[in-house]
Amino acid sequence: MTPTERAADLLTSAPASTKRVKKMLGSGLVRRETNPKDRRGAVIVMTEKGKASLAPILASVREFEAGLLQSLAAGDGWSPRRG
Repeated sequence: MTPTERAADLLTSAPASTKRVKKMLGSGLVRRETNPKDRRGAVIVMTEKGKASLAPILASVREFEAGLLQSLAAGDGWSPRRG
């Protein structure tokens, strides 16, 4: 993922995205590699440490999503008609 793509995915500015990436680089969660499509640029790649750190977060998000979908299926969810 290029810095521009990353910023767009995070819905943030390029400087804010760069600041976050620097913190993750320092923590060993990601690494910077040469972009194979354009050797002048770089791509950010998640490390094994980053993947391990992300796993419980993703599990929590999936659990929340399952509960939300179950609630919507039961008719307990928000409806634009009800406000």
